Parts: sequence; structure tokens; C-alpha cells
Amino acid sequence: MLIVFGVSCAAVAVSTAGAVLTIGGLSDFLEMVQMMSESFVRGGLHWGDLVSLTFLMFLSWTLIIMTGFLAVILARTILIRSRFAGLLAEKKLSV
Repeated sequence: MLIVFGVSCAAVAVSTAGAVLTIGGLSDFLEMVQMMSESFVRGGLHWGDLVSLTFLMFLSWTLIIMTGFLAVILARTILIRSRFAGLLAEKKLSV
């Protein structure tokens, strides 16, 4: 799961780089990075806040993935013969 998270982050980085080059231009992006670094040096941003935000994003992403796995597991094992199985998985009908 950690590898998939890393690949997703890489895809976001590539997409963001493409959007920056297509829409805003590299100079606007570099200006924004300079403003962020200046506010970080002056004390506007703290390492703790950045680490907390990164951890919260990872935790949220993990929770979404785990909820999906739980739904699949419930649909394929516990609820397979239940009348509620059709809510979570495709039910095979015998003709």
C-alpha cells in the first residue's frame, strides 16, 4: 500500500508540473515557491504543521483504501448468500 501511495504522489507531481507548464508558466510557479520559502523562514509556516498535514493526508488516503477493501471482503465472504449482497457486489442470477 505504501508503494501505491508513493506512485500516486509521483503521478500528482507529474500532473502538477504539467499544469504549471501549460497554464501558469514556470516563472509564476517559482515566484510562488519563493514566497512560500520566505514565509517559512520568517516563521509563517512551521515544520510541525507541514508534517501534521502530510500525515493527515496519508491517514485519510489509507482510510479510504481500507474502507474499499472492507466492502469487497464483506461482499465476497460474509454477505455472499445474503439478500443484502446486491448492495455491495454484483450478484449472479441463475436462469
